[in-house]
Amino acid sequence: MSEAVQGLADIQEKLAHLAGKGASKLLRSGVGAGMTVLAQSLRAAVNNTAAPSDVKRAARKWIGKRYAKGGTSRTGKTTRAAAKVGFAVGFKKAALHAQAAKHAASGEKGVGLSAANIHWFVLGTKKRTLKRGSAKGPKAGHPTGSIAAFLFGSVKMATELGGPQALEAARQKISELLAKEAQTKG
Repeated sequence: MSEAVQGLADIQEKLAHLAGKGASKLLRSGVGAGMTVLAQSLRAAVNNTAAPSDVKRAARKWIGKRYAKGGTSRTGKTTRAAAKVGFAVGFKKAALHAQAAKHAASGEKGVGLSAANIHWFVLGTKKRTLKRGSAKGPKAGHPTGSIAAFLFGSVKMATELGGPQALEAARQKISELLAKEAQTKG
């Protein structure tokens, strides 16, 4: 009876591969495709806000994504895979410091709009004051202003509009990879 089904051993081998490490590779690819769609949706949501153009430009620049695969931590705890899309997500700290240093070298005050402070423009700030003064500059308690929540709600808008498309992109990517795996020879 087993002679009637040709290629059964190959199919069983592929299924065993997909049940192990192949499944996590498929999942990661699918999640990555969905995260790309969500990042694009978030950029579009930023464009639809009433924020000034320089804030929009900086916000679009600092939209990123990160996928951390699960495993076992140094303490022996099992960790889950985690995927994030948002403002200042997935950027290395060295890149952030380099950008701040470049801005400071230009002679301007502050660090400009960067991943380190883009959340101020997303959430807004209350009226702030200096905690410490300087000998040459303003004294402690000097008002430094507030920032309006220019981009508040853009993340929610992006997930509502782009969520179904992200899910479909993930499904499509996984289907493509499954079909490709089925076509490859043993």
